[in-house]
Amino acid sequence: MATTRVRDVGLAPATTFGSTPQPAGMAAAVRDARYIMRFVFTVAPIIAGLDKLLYLAFDKSFLVEWYQYLWPAIKGVGVNESIFYLVAGIIEVVAGLVVAFRPDIGGYLVSAWLIGIVINLLLIPGYYDIALRDFGLSLGAFSLARLSWPFFHASTAYEGQMTHQETVREYASPPAAS
Repeated sequence: MATTRVRDVGLAPATTFGSTPQPAGMAAAVRDARYIMRFVFTVAPIIAGLDKLLYLAFDKSFLVEWYQYLWPAIKGVGVNESIFYLVAGIIEVVAGLVVAFRPDIGGYLVSAWLIGIVINLLLIPGYYDIALRDFGLSLGAFSLARLSWPFFHASTAYEGQMTHQETVREYASPPAAS
């Protein structure tokens, strides 16, 4: 026999993440994950961007030789490598700052930038492992944006939703007599 009820298994009340009651402690775990991702996707792009900019100033890279990752056809089109990495460095610093102040938007920005890097790396033989890593990072940045969205758009994100109820089948009880 099927009945409709809300399961009572130690669930916390519904949160702004959705209408389904969340297990106790889920809100704290989501908050912690969001803070960790916000920190990483703020600091990492800023460090990478500053390294590109400092390379232009000191003619020395502190992290890696960035020019090896540039698709050779870009050079053939007439794009100056120094100008390319100047622009890339500025974009990365700005993206990191956007994540710091608005992770709901910055997460999408960093994710899109990383997808562009993945496409660039897939065009260069021998860098597929780095492309795979950057693809995983882009999914993390996308997840940060999704987790942060309700915190910046709480008034419009989930208006009018009710507590989720689901059909629970009682398999332990005998079938109903007709």
